[in-house]
Amino acid sequence: MVKFILSVITVGVVGVSSMAFSLPLPTDELPDPVYPSTEGYIDPDPTTTTTQPRPVIIMTPCEKVRELARMIGWPKKELDTLVKIANRESRCAPRAHNKTRNTDGSEDYGLMQINDWSWCKPTKYYAKGYLQQLGIIKTCDDLFNPILNLTAAYALFEYSDNTWEQWNP
Repeated sequence: MVKFILSVITVGVVGVSSMAFSLPLPTDELPDPVYPSTEGYIDPDPTTTTTQPRPVIIMTPCEKVRELARMIGWPKKELDTLVKIANRESRCAPRAHNKTRNTDGSEDYGLMQINDWSWCKPTKYYAKGYLQQLGIIKTCDDLFNPILNLTAAYALFEYSDNTWEQWNP
């Protein structure tokens, strides 16, 4: 780090000197470099430093869903229900894809198993698809991205007046 600071300072001094005087100064006339102050710095005592690694926190897939939903902005009071639904729908697997269980031939995508015919395929009301119209996704396959899936699920939650109507918990 000291090398970097010194090189920046030296370059700065040379650049300023040549610009200010429009003639390069001989190197023996350059001012002494300015070093950062070390006042108050104490070398760490090697006998007191620890080499213990930080504990690794391993989260279950559903714990990851909860944390991601929290970061996206889902209301805290809805997180328990959200995780229960994600567990029931996809076992909290972002790549879950139901191609066969819907009698109407539609498919469900991602963590929250968002239905394509209802939400990401063109309809008479939404020429691009509802979620595309909102700008959340471009194609139904984008729902395999857990962030986009939970964002889309939040939009559907709000569409249903902040209820879980779309999932029938």
